[in-house]
Amino acid sequence: MFKKVYGCYLVNLLQVFVGIFATLPILGAELRFPNGEVFQTEFVYEDERILSVRFRGKEYKVPKKSLESYDLSKKSSSVSSYKLSSFVLKDGSTLRGTIAEEKPNEYTIKTEIGFLTLLKSELKTPYPVQSAPPDFPEEYRSTDKETNQTRVGLSFNYLPTLPPLSQSTPALLGASLFVEPAFLRITEKWQTGFKYEYQTSRNLTIHSGYTYFLYSKQLFDNPILDFYTSIGLGVSQAAFKTEGSNLAFTGTNPLVNWELGWQGLKISKSFYRIGWKNHCFIEEKGAFCGSGIEISGGWAF
Repeated sequence: MFKKVYGCYLVNLLQVFVGIFATLPILGAELRFPNGEVFQTEFVYEDERILSVRFRGKEYKVPKKSLESYDLSKKSSSVSSYKLSSFVLKDGSTLRGTIAEEKPNEYTIKTEIGFLTLLKSELKTPYPVQSAPPDFPEEYRSTDKETNQTRVGLSFNYLPTLPPLSQSTPALLGASLFVEPAFLRITEKWQTGFKYEYQTSRNLTIHSGYTYFLYSKQLFDNPILDFYTSIGLGVSQAAFKTEGSNLAFTGTNPLVNWELGWQGLKISKSFYRIGWKNHCFIEEKGAFCGSGIEISGGWAF
């Protein structure tokens, strides 16, 4: 019976994770360089100076001043590249576009206003040639290893419970496993993570899984003064056994998790966090919460 219930719980938990992941926005960014090279990329984040994008699995940070233009209104994260060719007419005017088709006496080009046909007799030489899709300039390749790493780790927490839960359960002891994938970093300061958590008390056992969004803030550019806060949403399954009898009750409920802490200790590829954790299970009769300390450690790669 326990294996069946636990298996159903894991299936439900996986469905929640997949559902949350599927609803994450997929954004694209079109970057155009002065030399005519255009890249359709995955948008990562931007600030007043830098545009961070991902192209074919690699992350790049491009100064906005190095771009001719950029467009963040794209709704797709598909990646591709092409180069705009310049066509100089004999009357002195210039057109830019991509070569869709070349014939012995004419070009068909794609421009921002549509397709145009140009006779070669109307163009100045040398004639443009169709080029292969360009590669993203490696000079903009991101070398910030810390922000391009996946983190995995373990956490241990001690949460004294709050009324009304404290009337039957004085405190929760918990351990958890978490992962923060590099490809789910939202911005330079925001990171998406997933956590599985096991908590127990004298008459209560809880399995939880949730997605969280972690915000990091370093004060005065000092690595030691590195703080974080996170908010998480997910589901939990609790098994409660009444004292003095063999009666047991189980239930699945949504949960909310909020944390605030310090993460300034890093040794080689390992990192450590200590913070204050607030964990609430939402039921029809209200919220049942615990609040206390959590210590975490993990590895970045």
